[in-house]
Amino acid sequence: SVRTVSGIRGQIKKAVKAGQGKEGKEWREGSIRCTFEDKILMSDIVFLRAWTKVDIPKFFNPVTTLLQSRDTQWQGM
Repeated sequence: SVRTVSGIRGQIKKAVKAGQGKEGKEWREGSIRCTFEDKILMSDIVFLRAWTKVDIPKFFNPVTTLLQSRDTQWQGM
C-alpha cells in the first residue's frame, strides 16, 4: 500500500533494477515504480507500508538476589 501525506493512494507497478536508468538517472537498490490516483507533487512524501518477519532473540536473566527466603511466607497488599 503506497500513500502520500496528502492522502493520494497508489500501487506498485514493478521493481526497478539497480544501475543506470533512462534519461541518465541512477537507480539505487530497492527502487520501485508506482502509479497514483492523482498527480503528486515533488514536495509530497510517499509512504510504503510493508511487513517483514523479524526474529526476536531470546533473552533470560534470572535475578536470584531478590528472592525471599524459604521460611518467609508471601503476603499480598
